[in-house]
Amino acid sequence: SPMTVVYQNGKNLITMDATGYMLTFGSLGKTYNQGDVIPAGVKGTVAEYNGNKQLTPDVASFADATETQTVTPTLIEAGDLETLVPYPYHFVTLKNVNITSASARNYTISDASGECAGYDQYYINYDSQNKVNIVEPDASKKYDVVGIAATYKGAKQILLISYTEAGATGVDAVNAAATTVVAEYGTINITTPAAARALVVNVAGQVVVDKAVAAGSTTLSINPGFYIVKVGAKVVKVYVK
Repeated sequence: SPMTVVYQNGKNLITMDATGYMLTFGSLGKTYNQGDVIPAGVKGTVAEYNGNKQLTPDVASFADATETQTVTPTLIEAGDLETLVPYPYHFVTLKNVNITSASARNYTISDASGECAGYDQYYINYDSQNKVNIVEPDASKKYDVVGIAATYKGAKQILLISYTEAGATGVDAVNAAATTVVAEYGTINITTPAAARALVVNVAGQVVVDKAVAAGSTTLSINPGFYIVKVGAKVVKVYVK
């Protein structure tokens, strides 16, 4: 059946259909945007990694998107992760939660319902050269989290796509959840449902891009390296090859 794109970052492609969610892992040679509908006929080999099934793609079977659909994350609380269905790779959001850093790339997400683990799978806040988090979450603040529910060696966790300080409401919150930032070879590809300011900062703290981007897709040419990208209320970390 056709699949709708939830999130793409490097070799990771999360998609969904009426039966649930799927991870395709491998170089596809093309970039999809959130909401793109990939036509039926996708092929590949089923593999397993750290307790999660994934598809190794037959690249030729992944056609260009034919249409787009709205993709909305499921609102959950930290204590809901153990009973969440379907599982894994469920696209989720948590609101007004506390985040503490357990170690580099590892976080604890908590609210009144309980707590769950968070992991920086997509390097949104990690300096791999120095093996440290770029910015530590403030324990005194509340955050809104967007991520993918997954399993690591039997333990459930949230793979972080973004976390932003709570307070963005209404249109800002919707736009932040729908905005995607994907790094490719020499480029950063931004897709946003509304015009926004795009800010790109390197690991030295220097602003390398500061510009207004229109609704839709924008490609920024940029040198290889790690960057923090802020588009409207969304902040992510990317690595440009």
